[in-house]
Amino acid sequence: MVERVGHLWDRSLVRLVFTTVSVIVLLAGLVVYISSRHGGEASSPGSALAATPSAAKLYGSQITLPPEAVHTARRFIQTAVLRQDPAASWALVTPKERAGTSQAQWDKGNMPVVPYPRKGLSGARFKILRSRQRDVLIQVLLTSHTLGVKPSVDFLELVPSGGRWLVTYWAPQGQNPPLPSATP
Repeated sequence: MVERVGHLWDRSLVRLVFTTVSVIVLLAGLVVYISSRHGGEASSPGSALAATPSAAKLYGSQITLPPEAVHTARRFIQTAVLRQDPAASWALVTPKERAGTSQAQWDKGNMPVVPYPRKGLSGARFKILRSRQRDVLIQVLLTSHTLGVKPSVDFLELVPSGGRWLVTYWAPQGQNPPLPSATP
């Protein structure tokens, strides 16, 4: 069998066909790779931000994370996520995050905020993903020393409103992080 393949390979026509097919496959692979990474950026129907002005024009320039935003994020986690004082968290969120929930429902803890068990909470760590004048996105890691309680990685987005920072998005990682909000 090996000898038959060797004899076939000795024929120049077989080598030419094999080489030509190999080059075509290589070129097709390169075209697919390049077009998936760079192609269609301005004309692709799935690229929502490609046809808009730059993010800096829409959402402001990059800034150092404001201490007020950190304070709001910590207070939101205490009051809403851990459900220590749901009524107090109402004032920390935008109407978008309230998602049509009445204040009475919110005060009872019936809110569109994924909770985390407060018993055994060992901490919350923040990783700044985006910090702009009109938008801040933080990845939050909540951990517990209670057996059986898994860590939770969530996205927290804040926007400035009326001289303070408000939460406009809270969701577990695994869902798409939000695009920067133009309005609270």
